Amino acid sequence: MKVRLLILFVTLMAITGGLSAPVQAQTTPERRLQVSPLRNEITTAPGAAYKGSLSLKNTGVATLKVALSAETFGVINEQYDYTFNPHSPVNDWVHFTQQDIIIGANETYIVHYLISVPIGAEPGGKYISLFASALPLTSDGINSTARVGSLVYLTVPGDITQPGELVSLKSPIVTTDSFSWSAVLRNGGTAHFRSSNKVQLQTLWNTNVAETDGSNLVLPASLRLIQGALPNPSWLGIYKVNYSFGLGDNPQANQTKILIYLPLLQTSIVLAGLLAAIIIVTRRIRRTN
Repeated sequence: MKVRLLILFVTLMAITGGLSAPVQAQTTPERRLQVSPLRNEITTAPGAAYKGSLSLKNTGVATLKVALSAETFGVINEQYDYTFNPHSPVNDWVHFTQQDIIIGANETYIVHYLISVPIGAEPGGKYISLFASALPLTSDGINSTARVGSLVYLTVPGDITQPGELVSLKSPIVTTDSFSWSAVLRNGGTAHFRSSNKVQLQTLWNTNVAETDGSNLVLPASLRLIQGALPNPSWLGIYKVNYSFGLGDNPQANQTKILIYLPLLQTSIVLAGLLAAIIIVTRRIRRTN
C-alpha cells in the first residue's frame, strides 16, 4: 500500500512539474539596421544632379534583404513630428544604383544614389527621406519590417526667401532649482534656414556665469519649438539672461531677461540670518525704550 502511494505521489509530482515548467519561447534572430548619415544638407540647381551615398550596417545576427525607397517629408507641429508622402513627384528625382540589396550579419554596405533636379524645378526647399526597409532573408516568423531613414534637406537655388521670426520666449523669473527656457521660431519663407542660438547667464555687473549655444534647422512654413537649459549659478542672487537667435534673412533676435535664483538651502540660511538679525534688533530697541 505504501509503495502504491509513493508511486502515485511521484507520478503526480512529475505531472505537476511538467505543467508548471516554463514554456520555451521561440527565439527569433535579432535584426538591426543602421544608416548614416542621418541628415544631409545640399544645394542643387535645376538641370543638375547630386551624387550621394549611404552607409547601411546590419548589426543583428540575421542576414537582411533591404529595399530602398524615397519619400518627401514635412512637419506637423512645433515639436517637429515628421509626416511622409510616398506619392510626391519629388520622389522621382531620386535614383538608387540598386533597389534591393542583401546585407549579411555585422556587415556594412555602401549604397549610391543620384538626385536629379529637373529643369524648371521651383526654387526652394525640398525635403526627402531615403528609406532602407529590412526583412530577414529567410522566414523567422516575424512579418514586421525594420525601416530607417536618412533625411536630405535639398535647396533648389533661385528666388528663395528665409524670413525668420521669434514668436515667443519663455524664461523663468524665479527658480529654486534647474533653469530651463524655451522659444518658438517661425519660418515664413520658401526654404529652410539654420538658426544659431546663444544663451548667456550673467551677473548684474556683466560677469559671465554660464553660456550655452546650439543650432536648429527651421523648415519653411513652420513653427519650431527650441528648448534648452543652463547650469545653476553657485550662489543665490539676481542675474541677467541674454538670448540670441538667428532668424534667416532677418536680423537676429536679442532679448534680456531677469532671473532670481533662490536655492532652498542658501535661501533658508539667509532667511534664518535675517530673522535672527530682526530679533536681535527688536530686542535692542525694546531695551533702549
